Amino acid sequence: MQYITSDNLFTLLQYSNINIIDIRPFYKFKNKHLPNSINIDEKKLIKYPNKYISKNITYYIICEKGISSKYVSTILNKKGYNTISVIGGFSSLNFI
Repeated sequence: MQYITSDNLFTLLQYSNINIIDIRPFYKFKNKHLPNSINIDEKKLIKYPNKYISKNITYYIICEKGISSKYVSTILNKKGYNTISVIGGFSSLNFI
C-alpha cells in the first residue's frame, strides 16, 4: 500500500495540482478541508469507484485519523486504482 505523510502532502500541495478525496462525513468536510479536495462517501467510493475515479489518475485519500483512508486505499488499489493514503489523516495536518 502506498502512503504519504502530512509533511510530504504539504510540499506536494505547494508545487503540484493533486487529486485529493476526503472521505470524512460531509459536515466535517464542509467545516474545513484541503483546497481543491472533493468529498466522497467512503462506502460509495468502495462500491462504485468507476463512478468517481479513473484508473489512470493518482488520488490521495484522506480521512480523520488515517485509518479509514488506509482501508479504502487498500481496497481501491486491489481493484486496479492508484491511490495513496494520508498517514494520520486530517487531524495530523499542521498547515490547515
